[in-house]
Amino acid sequence: MNRLIRRLIGATLSIATAIAGLLGMGACSREPDGLPEGNAIYYWRTSLRLDESELRFLKRHDIRTVYTRFFDVVEDNGRLRPESTLIFTDRMPEGIEIVPVVFIDSRALRSDSLAAGLAPLLLARVDSMMSKNGYAPAREVQIDFDWTKSNAKRYFSLLGELADSLHAKGRLLSATIRLHQLAMKAPPVDYGALMVYNIGNFKNPDEENSIISTRRLREYIGYLSNYPLPLRGALPLYGWDLLFRNNKFQAIVRGMDLNDTTAFRPIGANRFAVGKYMPMPVGASGASPGSRILPGDIIRHEQPSAATLDSVARMLGSRRSDIRRRTILYHLDRQTIESFNDEEIEKIYSGS
Repeated sequence: MNRLIRRLIGATLSIATAIAGLLGMGACSREPDGLPEGNAIYYWRTSLRLDESELRFLKRHDIRTVYTRFFDVVEDNGRLRPESTLIFTDRMPEGIEIVPVVFIDSRALRSDSLAAGLAPLLLARVDSMMSKNGYAPAREVQIDFDWTKSNAKRYFSLLGELADSLHAKGRLLSATIRLHQLAMKAPPVDYGALMVYNIGNFKNPDEENSIISTRRLREYIGYLSNYPLPLRGALPLYGWDLLFRNNKFQAIVRGMDLNDTTAFRPIGANRFAVGKYMPMPVGASGASPGSRILPGDIIRHEQPSAATLDSVARMLGSRRSDIRRRTILYHLDRQTIESFNDEEIEKIYSGS
């Protein structure tokens, strides 16, 4: 009898959990009116300059919104300042909405005194950049910050100030959400852009693909159904080459011709052994000044395949109907977008 009762209780709890998950999905699908839909892409460079292939990409895939990094907020000798401000060399094509994105460095919000007064300065700078370059005030602003439990209260207070100011003028506030943050309290914004990339540890020599993988995604996807904030999906197109020496990470390198058999020898699906001395490429991230690439070093090439991105898009959509309403690709750059054909991009955007 006791065993039968325990089974009945267990079955009841399982049904209740399933119902709660379905209700969660339903609640997320009934989001407020006016949240964005349609194809979108990030622009993450310091100069707004679009070539013909990038302009064609925007038109071919009916992209109406470009999330554009405007500047970073960094801490410098106890004060906050903007860094890497976008230079408007070109204009976005007519009919394309710019969503200014502000990246906040983790050290910028390490104390209440640093965060105090940031909200109005941040918005004033965004609006000034739009106005000076001939644009109307942005309908939406997005904040990119990798918050933790230790600084969440400070960050959420900043977002609350920004939301109040923007909402008073009928404007939206969004924020990026890392996968690990799905297990945390949701930020006080209109919706989140779920960053489905940089999932693994790129410094781990045994990682297969630290940018994205369906195996890694399954570790987080259980949090999606009941996450209380409306979400849009952000998926990666970019790739990089990771340099290792004696199983220790050295640098992120780009511009390497891994097809050059005089310099590289394939030793696995995405790994190459270096065969000769060569200078460290300009712009290598994490490399010491004057360092070189040595024979015996290993380069792991990472870039998501179209099949992986398609699988990820379908996995996300199966858990959250709202996440299908907008996919934001990262990012608009000729070399990046030319790694995929039009059919592959359309399939990723459609999530089917």
